[in-house]
Amino acid sequence: MSGIWNALRPLHGASSALGAGPHWLTHGPIADATKYLAAHTGLPLTVVAGAVIVVSLRLVRRAFAVFFEIGLAVAALATATRFGWITW
Repeated sequence: MSGIWNALRPLHGASSALGAGPHWLTHGPIADATKYLAAHTGLPLTVVAGAVIVVSLRLVRRAFAVFFEIGLAVAALATATRFGWITW
């Protein structure tokens, strides 16, 4: 083989989209679940991995919003307690 085939040869051994990256990302429960879903749904691994990324970003955004609201509520209670408006 010569030419373009030699340039593409390193890609031939790649078995999945999750094959490159840090060990915790490629060999964890999320990676295993993603590979399992891809194998049993017939969807390409990149589509399943993309869906996992979108869902995880939405969960992180919602969790941040909840923690921010809890922080505001705690700050309001601490301020009201400090000024003596409420007592415990």
